Amino acid sequence: MDKKKTLMFMAHIPIKDISDCVSTLLEYKSVENYVVCGETTPYEHIHYLVEMDKKDYSAYAKRVFIDKYKLRGQAGRKGTPNEGKPRQYGKVRELEKVESAISYTLKDNNEHLRYSNLEKKMIEDYLEKSFKKEERKTKIEKWMEDNKTYILDLYIEEQNDHWLSQMKEGQGGLSRMSFDLMKYAMLKVFSKMRTDLGHIQGIRKLFYDEMLKQQYISMEHYCSVIYRM
Repeated sequence: MDKKKTLMFMAHIPIKDISDCVSTLLEYKSVENYVVCGETTPYEHIHYLVEMDKKDYSAYAKRVFIDKYKLRGQAGRKGTPNEGKPRQYGKVRELEKVESAISYTLKDNNEHLRYSNLEKKMIEDYLEKSFKKEERKTKIEKWMEDNKTYILDLYIEEQNDHWLSQMKEGQGGLSRMSFDLMKYAMLKVFSKMRTDLGHIQGIRKLFYDEMLKQQYISMEHYCSVIYRM
């Protein structure tokens, strides 16, 4: 798949509707190679990796995600009617590696919830790479990958940028509130990981290291917690 043309996005859509969602996707002329997979954990959602132009993506998102399923494109911010509610659809800003994105999209290896026009041998090769990569991961790395959707819903880039901008601009009480919201989102992620994995030696430091590595948090936030600044 061509990195320049590939978009990666997801939506909280019941997996029973995946076939209809793919059929609608294929109505758009710019769509070329694609991998669409449904997942059931931590809740039902669909991952897309598609070669298509951004104009068609916007049209598809409005038609399916917004008009049909009434999904939210942003997490509810404090003081709004949707306060505390996660976003329900979104697109990755920029892919780093298409190969990693394909392996991630295929990671559940459920052929009954997989739709793609890639050759079968290519799919098998990516699944094998994904499996080998999983074997090398630490428990925390694997948990973070498996729960990527959950984390992004709480800690989306747009919201993190919003919180950081308020903190940097020193908007009085807003700065303190933004930092508290960041810490609360982080606490929810850590609490779920601790519940799922149990105790691991050095779990707190390993967790924050991985959150920084995956760019879910900024260096400023990392330092404020690790060094108690």
